[in-house]
Amino acid sequence: MKLTTVTVLAFATLSLVACGGGGSDGDISTEHEGIYAVSSWTGTTNGCSGPATPIAPPDSRTDFYVQSATSFGTSFINLVGCDAVASCQALAESSTITQSVDGWRFTTGSDAAWTGTGGFVSSPHDHVCTGTSREATLVLTGTTAHVESRDKVVTWPAPASEECDQTALEEHAPAAACTTLVTVDATFAAEL
Repeated sequence: MKLTTVTVLAFATLSLVACGGGGSDGDISTEHEGIYAVSSWTGTTNGCSGPATPIAPPDSRTDFYVQSATSFGTSFINLVGCDAVASCQALAESSTITQSVDGWRFTTGSDAAWTGTGGFVSSPHDHVCTGTSREATLVLTGTTAHVESRDKVVTWPAPASEECDQTALEEHAPAAACTTLVTVDATFAAEL
């Protein structure tokens, strides 16, 4: 499967499925929950050290909210895109955990640097597995939010079973080069 720039950038905004935990197995929370107005959304498609250029947020979202959440016994910091303060508040107050296509989940760290990892794997093509691995960080100061999300396109020989899985992606990801960097900066706009 050939991944195009559009595919990689679109995936860079998918929900980050994270594993692991913070400093302890207890609840994860932030003192900086709220709605943030995006001031810049930039990205690279030719590696993570090249110059970033402005890109449009997915679905032209202008805001996002940050909220402590728990789902299936796992605590995390949820970052979900939304269109305006009122819609952000309504989405955050809903009784279900919203994980939109442009949301990230962070499970390790503190407001100084939350981290999350994840990715997805495609079906094998010509006996080769392909996946995208992600590492993201979120820094919250109380007045600003900064997100950096680095993706790696990873390939490896498909096993005899022709099944590509997340475990194999994680095993092969450290050797892969970073292919895409998305950076988002925002300022605090309102309480949830």
